[in-house]
Amino acid sequence: MNSYENLVCHILNIRYDTLKRVLGEHNYRTFKVPKKSGGYRNISAPHICLKNVQESLAQYIDKKYEFLDCQYGFIKNRSIVDNAVLHKKAKYILNIDLKNFFPSINFGRVRGIFMAKPFNFPKEVATILAKISCYHNELPQGSPCSPSLSNIVCYTLDQKMMNMSGQYGFTYSRYADDITISSDRPFPKEIVTRTKDNIVIVGKKLRHIIESQGFIINEDKTNYSWNNERKEVTGLIVNEKVNVKKIYVKQLRALLNNIDKEGLYFTAKKYFKCENISLNASQRKKLIKKLRNIVEGRLNFLSMVRGANDLVYQKYLEKYLDILHKENLYSPSLRKKLKI
Repeated sequence: MNSYENLVCHILNIRYDTLKRVLGEHNYRTFKVPKKSGGYRNISAPHICLKNVQESLAQYIDKKYEFLDCQYGFIKNRSIVDNAVLHKKAKYILNIDLKNFFPSINFGRVRGIFMAKPFNFPKEVATILAKISCYHNELPQGSPCSPSLSNIVCYTLDQKMMNMSGQYGFTYSRYADDITISSDRPFPKEIVTRTKDNIVIVGKKLRHIIESQGFIINEDKTNYSWNNERKEVTGLIVNEKVNVKKIYVKQLRALLNNIDKEGLYFTAKKYFKCENISLNASQRKKLIKKLRNIVEGRLNFLSMVRGANDLVYQKYLEKYLDILHKENLYSPSLRKKLKI
């Protein structure tokens, strides 16, 4: 073990044999998950040993680095709700999606991060840390340290966007690959225009700032809304107050009604498309747990956005608790989990 490897082991609090192992091959499993907008997103998930090392690296990064106020994605005590609140009641909102966000951040950019302030590591140490962070010359979606590293890579982009927003009187924020700019006045043409056919055209000035930092605008997911049109920020409605979409509430209500009518097990079989598969007791239990995690996650999200005192949330929560009582699955610890 040389001095550079020794420093990496010290930083991450790992053994040398662990470092050798995670720098080897075949440390990821790759799969596809469907996008809401259609198509699939490639996910490269690290195996458990590498994942643990990446989590240690992420913690180290978060302690050393001071993230910008406009950055909301994957930062402790900041959420999509906090991000959306910034743009609440704005008359004009521009949403821009950065195409292939994580894959566009390559090994060289990540190594450069570790060689610059506040880390200031020698090139050899930065190379080892970049190898731990990257897969196939890019930041993998699924790695615990990719979010923090992506925020650091975007530091210059965010600074330039904030400077521009200050000049024009805009409000700017970014949540991962979602950029939002809002204003109470129409955006000038060098920022954005919208044709009579509702085609959104990002202006030269704004486009130059984004593309000069190595990112590509996803034209299909760029949206410019104004006046009484429905306005969204990271999937939340922000016209008068921050709220979930009506379809979210409708789908949660339908799911709870199905569970109430058919029970957790049979609803789960339909939900996960395994009606024709025979399951043993252990498999049945796991399937029910998967469905419960989904329901409880949606309830918690509704509470986070609309507040725990929201009448709709309270109604659906009580319905879910009644279902659990009926199936003898209720426990007092559940109330703590659901943040009641």
